[in-house]
Amino acid sequence: MTPEFDTLFPDGIPDSCARALTDFLYRLALICEQRYEHELRRDSDKRYRATMDPDQPWRRKTDPPI
Repeated sequence: MTPEFDTLFPDGIPDSCARALTDFLYRLALICEQRYEHELRRDSDKRYRATMDPDQPWRRKTDPPI
């Protein structure tokens, strides 16, 4: 399901509304990051481990051979 951004974010809103919306979304993102910090870190670590070479941790599995 793709959101309809034109209806979510219409053109021509007052500057103060654009600022209020932006501030709200920024704060919401910040709260989500703080609330789910451990889950986000765990996912990031899992993705890193899936792509790193355990014998050469400074290289990724997708790097071309030297």
